[in-house]
Amino acid sequence: MTERILGRFPEPPKDVRYIMLLLDQAKSPDPEEQEQAEIGADDAFSCKVVDLPRPWDPAELPPQVRQEYWLWLDDVALWVNHTYGWRPAEQVPACWPQHPWLVTELATLAMARWVAFRDASPMPAEEWHQWSMPRFVDRLTQRMGTESATQCTKGRHAPWPGESRAMATTAAADDRQQLFADDVTAGHSPAVKAAVPATTPARH
Repeated sequence: MTERILGRFPEPPKDVRYIMLLLDQAKSPDPEEQEQAEIGADDAFSCKVVDLPRPWDPAELPPQVRQEYWLWLDDVALWVNHTYGWRPAEQVPACWPQHPWLVTELATLAMARWVAFRDASPMPAEEWHQWSMPRFVDRLTQRMGTESATQCTKGRHAPWPGESRAMATTAAADDRQQLFADDVTAGHSPAVKAAVPATTPARH
């Protein structure tokens, strides 16, 4: 059986494509298209265009959109690995949903690719190849290349090395909030007041 030389980039879910259409219409100089964008945003998402979720920021997407979005992003990860992952270290690990930084990186890469290759000119696609994809790989190999993350690149998710420190930072939130409150209510400290002369010295 013959295979295609190059697999097609996965098409984003319908809701994501519609959001991108509304955002494009909102940028149009044509008032009618801007009005259509506002109507579409209100009908589909009960919000103004300016408040539409950006598909490159998955945390902002409503649950009904995320359900299909995650499946699409997983297909994108597979496509990236088969198309660009020549070396194992350059491939998106199977546990990518367990790495928040990688989720946001992959989402931005995927949406940038979709937008670039739909342009009427090849230049956005060239820029994606020249900047977006190589820099994504650089950041991927830099973070996943650490000793603690080598398990992930081999298909076995490694625990988060910085989890204990992050948990300690979260646990100390009340202490920080108290410091912030004390700072606001304290006004100027005596040390600051002492540094300001009461009168201006006479010039000789």
